[in-house]
Amino acid sequence: PAIHVIMDEKLRKEFIQGYQGDVQFKTISKETKESPDSRSQGGKFMQGEDKLLYFVNTDFQPRLCVPNKLRQHILEEAYESPLETAH
Repeated sequence: PAIHVIMDEKLRKEFIQGYQGDVQFKTISKETKESPDSRSQGGKFMQGEDKLLYFVNTDFQPRLCVPNKLRQHILEEAYESPLETAH
């Protein structure tokens, strides 16, 4: 399974910085940096080649982890962008 994430470099850096300040992802991000080829927290998280953090669910599908400080922005983008939403 794979996930293809496209975002501009500025936003990618905001994600990476956001992991460092996020209580939920700070430790996980550190663990995956120290050992990027392995998964942390019992195999539930991994760091991609793009240095972004992914949660791997029970079906082995990676899901992009969004730092808390960026969640509102991402939700607004998804709901307000006419090209990105479908209901």
